[in-house]
Amino acid sequence: MAMSTKLPLDALIQNKMLLFSCEGVAESVIIEKLLGSKRTIIDMNHVIHDASDSPYTGLRSVKDIQRTFLRQNYDYDVEILRIIDQPRSPFRLDRLYERRAHVTNLVTHPENEILVIIKEKEFQNYQKYKSGLKASDYCKRNLCIPNVKSASFLEDYWDIDSLVSALREYRRLMRNAPNDYMLADLLK
Repeated sequence: MAMSTKLPLDALIQNKMLLFSCEGVAESVIIEKLLGSKRTIIDMNHVIHDASDSPYTGLRSVKDIQRTFLRQNYDYDVEILRIIDQPRSPFRLDRLYERRAHVTNLVTHPENEILVIIKEKEFQNYQKYKSGLKASDYCKRNLCIPNVKSASFLEDYWDIDSLVSALREYRRLMRNAPNDYMLADLLK
């Protein structure tokens, strides 16, 4: 049986309209900062914006995304880039949309808060606790960052250079499944 080879993300999204679906606040802040930075492989002319002109949607259900975004005509096929922390969360498009829309997961497992731990140079210490302590709880207890999941904290905390650095370090340290992409795959 032949093994499938994962395409580089830039090849996968070439000549497609891109819809970012963010699972939570942290993912939304990160995507907004990355897309505003010009440090990604993303052509902003190909990003589908929501009704409030945001470059991502918080919608996560298949039905909501299909109803809101896929009933429109686009110049290119649509690549739905789901920013999720559970790599195997189900998401299957209806047959009507399967030919013109595709789904790619960018996995942030275990949690986006691991990026804060990496930035604070606490990854090795966190490794001692990780089996019994979520990354967000580690940030609250050990780093004294109680609001690690709040949008206002994250917007102030992350400058683009430290975010890019943490994403690259995360890719170096973590092992995702062979066919999963990471947020660092969006970087130039």
